[in-house]
Amino acid sequence: MKPEALKHAMYFGLMLGLVFALNFFLSTLNNGWFTALQWVVTLAIPYLVYRLTVDCRDRVSGGAISYGAALWYGTQLFFYAALISAVFKFIYFKFLNPDYLPNMINESLKILDELNMLSGELTEEQVRQLLTPLYVTMQYIWMDVIMGVLVSLVTAAFAKKDKSIFDTDIPQTNNQ
Repeated sequence: MKPEALKHAMYFGLMLGLVFALNFFLSTLNNGWFTALQWVVTLAIPYLVYRLTVDCRDRVSGGAISYGAALWYGTQLFFYAALISAVFKFIYFKFLNPDYLPNMINESLKILDELNMLSGELTEEQVRQLLTPLYVTMQYIWMDVIMGVLVSLVTAAFAKKDKSIFDTDIPQTNNQ
């Protein structure tokens, strides 16, 4: 893959990261309209990745891209997007809504208690120590990258385009 493709992935990964941050923010709001909008954004992400891969194929790779290169490009897009959205998520957990994680922990513990799934080994304090803003943010990065690989496995199949035998590069000579 060309270095220009890496720059393309970094730039549009930034844009996709902002979409991820918006999607996360919508998921924190408890309103039916925001939930519906969150689902629309979630379903639009694979299409966006496909369009960005096709854009990279056409503008950077000369109109052809292999399945592996398209898969790698999509994975890079998700990686950079995950990093950008992780910054937003960390700021959200730490500063904007510091009660979000404790409330999530309390709700999770209630559900586990109702299902009689709390064991003597798993204490509330251990759960609270594990679910710090930094730890949860790091988990989101891995989830986004894994999801990116899965989405890219599909979008790369649609975005790949082999070079035509008629598109061979013939060196031009100057016979003057």
